[in-house]
Amino acid sequence: MVCVLAVAILAIGGGNALGAFAAKPAPASRGLRAQIRRIALREATLARDQHPRLIEFATGSLKKASKVMDPQGVLYPTPTPQQARELKTKVALILMRGRFFPNHSEPPPHHHGRPRHRTPVTVIELLIPLQGEGPTGRSFGDSVPIPLSHLGPVTRLD
Repeated sequence: MVCVLAVAILAIGGGNALGAFAAKPAPASRGLRAQIRRIALREATLARDQHPRLIEFATGSLKKASKVMDPQGVLYPTPTPQQARELKTKVALILMRGRFFPNHSEPPPHHHGRPRHRTPVTVIELLIPLQGEGPTGRSFGDSVPIPLSHLGPVTRLD
């Protein structure tokens, strides 16, 4: 009887009737969470904020993640077969909020023996391959153009 009822609901309500039975995405593994936390804190420290307020991430394809990170950007306008395969690789997009100084690769300029202050930004986005160790893309700014949820389920690291 239950089987007949489910078929009847599906026939009447369309494909949405099975929404309650759909599997939820698996939570991120402890190993992945630890790896992302380590990379995020290292990058935050390099940007001179050792205690970012919020670290969260979502995983998905490189193609979708790069669109979330930079909505106007085009990674490969006409991808070759190799690039098309690369666009399907799984990546994590990390979002951090804090007080960051993005030019961490060079020392701050000095003016008359005293360091000049740079204007900090409040958001860092990092793009890392799930099979890699460090970020392959970075974005610094004061806002998030597209929420991480457009890439996939968001995991917050506390």
